[in-house]
Formats: sequence, structure tokens, C-alpha cells
Amino acid sequence: MRLYSRDAIAAVIGPIGVIVLTITPIFLIPLADRFTTGSGTLLNIGRIAGLAGMTLFSLALILSARFAFLEIWFGGLDRMYRMHHRMGVIAFLLLLIHPLTLVASYLPTSFTYATSLLIPGSDWAINYGLLALVGMIMLIILAVFADSFTFLPYQFLKRSHSFFGIFFFFAFLHTMLIPSDVSRNYFLKSYFILLSSAAIASYVYRTLGGKFWIKRYAYRVQEIRRPINTITEIRMLPYGKAFKYKPGQFIFIHFEGENISREVHPFSLSSTPYEHEISITVKALGSYTAQLANLQQGTVAKIEGPYGRFSFLNAPTRKQVWIAGGIGITPFLSMARTLTHLTGSAFEIDLYCCAKTWEEMFYLPELEHIVKLYPSLRVFSFYSNTSDYLTVDALVKQSGSFADKAFFLCGPPAMMRNLHNQLKKIGVPKHLLHNEAFQLL
Repeated sequence: MRLYSRDAIAAVIGPIGVIVLTITPIFLIPLADRFTTGSGTLLNIGRIAGLAGMTLFSLALILSARFAFLEIWFGGLDRMYRMHHRMGVIAFLLLLIHPLTLVASYLPTSFTYATSLLIPGSDWAINYGLLALVGMIMLIILAVFADSFTFLPYQFLKRSHSFFGIFFFFAFLHTMLIPSDVSRNYFLKSYFILLSSAAIASYVYRTLGGKFWIKRYAYRVQEIRRPINTITEIRMLPYGKAFKYKPGQFIFIHFEGENISREVHPFSLSSTPYEHEISITVKALGSYTAQLANLQQGTVAKIEGPYGRFSFLNAPTRKQVWIAGGIGITPFLSMARTLTHLTGSAFEIDLYCCAKTWEEMFYLPELEHIVKLYPSLRVFSFYSNTSDYLTVDALVKQSGSFADKAFFLCGPPAMMRNLHNQLKKIGVPKHLLHNEAFQLL
């Protein structure tokens, strides 16, 4: 019997909705007599690419607004962001195909007119389209090759994404003003006005109106602990109303201290919902995370969230395997700490902790204490500096049959991909494999 959670079923609705909305404009235009000649075929491939590209561009902007009510339909915010990135790339390719095929279709009859479509001139409908396309090309280059632009600040690369909304507006003007199927078809025009309006509203909500409309909670730093040199645990108390969350979820946070950058970053919560305090456990991996060790008690933190569907409470089965790599242990600390509050629950969980050295397993004494309180949790540790790597064979040896077991993985991307692929190869269903991987860029 295959076990499906409501989350697994809901998570396919979002991608299906994106596909339906993307192909809808194609069915609103007559196609029967448009592919009879070579130039006509190129012309209409370009038109269809433009319609689909604008639809995906609109939907990508809507997803980028981080609406919490949408994440269940995509399987969590991290998956929704990955979908947003894929949609953005596909939209860009379609919008690039759009002018190139139009130019190719007109070349046999008028070289002058064909080339005029790629050169700014007196026709502002064309100029808006060119401006949108050139702007998108620059931003896509920044996004794809972000790791190569080491001389550019992280915040500049992050904020450059906000310009997509501006170039979308120019693309919208081009769509509305150029003589085309959209201008001639009432239903198609109405469709794009509604969709584009939703996209522009989402952009304004997230970038321009964020300070006024986005719900953020105020907390203050209560305690800073350094279990080891590279790890900082920050405990915070709410100023007023606290937010509710599930173990395993994450938040977006920025601190308002003088000695810390006001960048917004996502961090998993390592505390349990049964505590009044919340905590995040951070590894110094860059300049910002290194600064967190210098936080002062009383520093104000502004928090947005919680987000994510990565929680053992959302799984369709109580038999689970948790796999943590490095600082990927943080959501599992939240989940393990929560187990001690679940009286009468029947979860059977194997937690595999992977780190480079024994020192990085600073949390093991606490986990060993939790195991005494909750014997159905078993903990296994692996150290890569001694070539003691976690493999699927080791999982099978310790955990036995994988039948109807849910897997939760959080850690370095390469490790997660490797184990995820191995587990799929030996027959673990996709809907029972849960990864946590979120990023801002």
C-alpha cells in the first residue's frame, strides 16, 4: 500500500496550475491556418513563445513574493523557489526566441523591417520590448554567474533580482501596445491584464510595500551561546505576540544591531514550539554568519515566517529516517526536542548525524539525553575525516527495510543529491523523500 500525505498530493497542484495557466493563451488564439508556410510558421512560433514567456514571467514574479498560502501547493517554500527559478529561465528563453523567430520570418520579404525589430526607433511598443529583453539578459547573467562575480557584494546580487519587476513592466507595455493577437482578442487581452496586474501587485507587495504590508514579528536577543568556535546559538524572546510554528520550519530574519549587517537571511529554527523562546543555530560560513557571534544581548530581531513543510509531523508515516549533514542538523534538533513533549506518540525514528569531526557533533550529548526520554529515537554518527561516510548500505544495515518509511534529508547539496538519488534507485518513492534546501538567490 502506497502512503501519501496531504502535503504530497497538494504539492503537485501548484506545478500543474503553472502548466495550465501557461498553455491557456495558446488555446485562445486560432492556430489552424497559421502554419501553412515557412515564414508563417516562424512568425507564429515567435508569437506563441511570447505568450507563454509572458505568462511564465508573470507567474515567476507572483511566486517570488513569498506568499505563505502558496507554499503548500508546491511542497514548501524551498521547492516553490526552485520552481520560480526554473520558470524564470524558461520564460527568458521563450522571450528570447520570440523576437528572433519574428525577425527570421520577415527576413525573406523585408530585411529593413526585420532588422528594425532589433534596433530602437520611433516605435515605442518595440522599444519597450527591447528594453525588457536587454534588461532580462543582464539580470540573468548576474544570476547564473553569481559565483563568478566575487567582487560584487552579496546584497547587490540579491537586490538585482528586484529589477526583474521593472523590466516585466516594460514587457507588459510591449504586450499591450504592439499590434498582435493580444490587442485584437478581447479574452486574451483580459487574460494578460489580469495576470500581469497580479504579477505587478506581487512585485510591489514584496519590494516596495514590504515594510508596511508584510507581517514581521519583533524579538530580542536573550542569549548567545558558542558551543564550539564555528557555531553560534542565538536564543530570542518575543516583544509582543509570538508566532506559531512546526518543528523543522525556518524563518527569514534580520538583526537591527549596530555591529551587524541588516541583511535578511533564512535560518532553520532549532527550538521546539513548546518553548516561549525561539533559537537558531548558525555556522560561520561567510562574513554575515561570522558577524552573528558579535551580537549583543537585547538586539532587536525582525522575523518573517515561519515557512517550510519540512516537518516530521507532515509525513504520512510515523516510521522515519532523518539524515543530517553538518549544520543541516538544525531542523532535526527542533524535531528531536519536540519528541519529548509528544506523550503517547508512536514515532519510530533513526537519526543519522554526519560531520567532519567529533567536535562538530556538539549536540550529541543532548541527543543522547533525548534518546533516554524517547527510546523510539535512535541516533547514529558518521565522521568524514575518518572516511566513515554515510551510505545507503549503512542505512539498510541499521534501519532495515525502507518499506513505508519517510526520509528527511538536510545538509550540503552534494551530499543530499547523492543520497537522494541512491534512495530513489533502490525504490524509495519520491513522495517519501523530503529535502530542505532554501536560498535567497
